[in-house]
Amino acid sequence: MKLKISEIKNVVNFRNDDNCDDLVASIKEHGLLEPVVVNENNELVGGYRRIQALQKLKMKEVPVHRVDAGTELERLTKTLIENLHRRAFTWQEEALLVKKIDDLSRQLHGSHPQGKHSSSSAELADDTWSTAKTAKILNKPERTVQIDVQLAKGIEKFPELLSVNKRAVAYKKMLGFQAKETLVSSIQTITPNISITKGDCIVNMRRLNPASIDLIFIDFPTNQNYESSDIQSSREQCIEFICAVLNESNRLLKQDGSIYVMPGVENASLVYGCLLQKKLSFQNWIIWHYRNSDLKIKDRFIPRYEPILFFTKSKTDFIFNKQKFISDLWIIPRVTESMPEKVDHPTQRPTQLLEIIVQTSSNPGNTVLDPMCGSGTTAVACNRLKRNFIGFETEQKNCELAKLRISEEIK
Repeated sequence: MKLKISEIKNVVNFRNDDNCDDLVASIKEHGLLEPVVVNENNELVGGYRRIQALQKLKMKEVPVHRVDAGTELERLTKTLIENLHRRAFTWQEEALLVKKIDDLSRQLHGSHPQGKHSSSSAELADDTWSTAKTAKILNKPERTVQIDVQLAKGIEKFPELLSVNKRAVAYKKMLGFQAKETLVSSIQTITPNISITKGDCIVNMRRLNPASIDLIFIDFPTNQNYESSDIQSSREQCIEFICAVLNESNRLLKQDGSIYVMPGVENASLVYGCLLQKKLSFQNWIIWHYRNSDLKIKDRFIPRYEPILFFTKSKTDFIFNKQKFISDLWIIPRVTESMPEKVDHPTQRPTQLLEIIVQTSSNPGNTVLDPMCGSGTTAVACNRLKRNFIGFETEQKNCELAKLRISEEIK
């Protein structure tokens, strides 16, 4: 009997170096001597090179020999065992054939759930089929058969595994792909809890439980006017306020947590020293280079950067989701009037800046604190990246602005 080549299913080859030119020449001279083999579902069992040669000859039909499940199982098992002995298969071919044998055996005999890991005599004596029985007829360890079956399924889902030369490397990559897929799926179901509260940051921070925050971002105001904390502009009172905020931050931070502080250039050394006093571990002195500046200064150099201090609770055990090879020099424009994200706030930070911090030093579902959240940029980044957010802000106008930005994000 004949079938249209287009009707044959699973016409897949796993040898990158296969060349069928010799077969094309033979078919031209002698015709096709052996039919291809298909099962009752028109799935290709044997004869990929013959189909490839016929396609090169622009032929539409091919003679086929159809086998039933039992005959196919017998043939496949024999082929696999013979080729295993002479190592004639790629790992991809072997994995797919092992899965085919396992699937056919289950069709014929019924099955235990795939993946059940048991080689007990009771199970082998059962009339139903199991991975242990497949392993037995192939004379392979059961765990190896399980991995082959998983890899065969993985090839269908992640075709990039076909280019991997070694089975062990492919298996590791497949597990990585599956873990990433699971993470993406779980992230999609997360609805972050965004909380913005009007009030003094230190008072509100003291209401939070210790070791409850995964990431803290602090952007200290540059005008040093902390009226809500009854702090005047004096240097001593400014230092007292900064140290109090950092002291509470240290108390709230989890053991694997991180803190990023934008202290302003004038207070950078002060904040650095205070963080060290809290026994926090220094990681980076990041430079945010924003290039654009609207300052008109004649008696000194025009500032084009702000420092960001990155510290962690633990010296080595902390969350750090490396984003390729990002350096400690971040070139990100300041938010200007012409930008779509611009809102009515004089020192609005770019969302991109906060997204880098949040994505690097927290995971979806973690909790991020910004005790002086201003226009709510950290809250926006957290909402987009599926992190819970707690923010405090003394100015009613800023609170309303931040909440408005979040409501627009959620729409």
